[in-house]
Amino acid sequence: MTEYADAAAPARTLKIQSVLYENDAAALGRFLAALAACSPPPGYRVWLHLGDCSAQPLLTDHDVAVVQQGRDGEARLDLRYTYFGANLGFGGGHNRLWQEGRLWQEGRLGQEDRRAERLLLLNADALPAFHLLTRLSRCADAHPGYGAVEARQVPIEHAKRFDLATLETDWVSGACPLFDAEAFDAVSGFDEQFFLYGEDVDISWRLRAAGRRLYVCPDTFLYHAKRLVDGQVGASDAESYYGALSSLLLRAKYGRDDLNARALTVLRTDRRPLHVRMLDAYERLRPTLRLATPEQCAVPAFSARGDFVDLRWTYPLPHHLPGEAS
Repeated sequence: MTEYADAAAPARTLKIQSVLYENDAAALGRFLAALAACSPPPGYRVWLHLGDCSAQPLLTDHDVAVVQQGRDGEARLDLRYTYFGANLGFGGGHNRLWQEGRLWQEGRLGQEDRRAERLLLLNADALPAFHLLTRLSRCADAHPGYGAVEARQVPIEHAKRFDLATLETDWVSGACPLFDAEAFDAVSGFDEQFFLYGEDVDISWRLRAAGRRLYVCPDTFLYHAKRLVDGQVGASDAESYYGALSSLLLRAKYGRDDLNARALTVLRTDRRPLHVRMLDAYERLRPTLRLATPEQCAVPAFSARGDFVDLRWTYPLPHHLPGEAS
């Protein structure tokens, strides 16, 4: 990958961001090696910014230097590493990286250079295909006025629908979206009221309300197998908790408290620890929730049961909250 500091590098800039949290060292090494092997988009300089939410730093200054310089003939990455010292959540971590990177870039670049024009978010528990950067950029180039373009995920692809002719989709996953930087700034980045999960759906709806379109890029992919458990599709404890909580908050933010009634009844009657924790969090956050504007509320199309995505197919997962009768 072209190093960011190369004086001969082109002026356009693509920034890549990943938020870390207690990542496995070997898996993180594989992620960095795969990213270093990715071809940069023509006309762009590329750099990577890691933000660490872990209890202790996952990388040392030496680790960062090794990645920047390359080793044993491996490709090098232009890398900046920020240790947060706190768990900021997915959206909070990316917002912090974006703002910090802007300040750092302004101090590093000369007068003739510009800020990053595109922002790619990548989950560090995944492996990007070598053509990920070039093909996502090509798809973005083909759709002026785009808000974000997402890659496919393998071996488990998102089941949400997209238009096979136009490639438009209702929302993009946070695992691998390429944002237009101007659009990302125009909607003020992620809503940090969503700690984990749901923030990608929310920013997608706000981008669409602002007149931006979202696309799937079917000819590139990210290998992302986090939901495979013993060869089966499953949800982690964090996904079970934060995914359900964020769904409640999404409906409330976009003016559909009525769709939360059934789930809240379950949480109040079945007092399992997970339900108690979820209900306590929701009742604490709901009164301070910043509500969407009428224009934003017009974007989502909730089903009668409160689903916010039209599925192409369904995985063998329960369609009810833990403890709720199916």
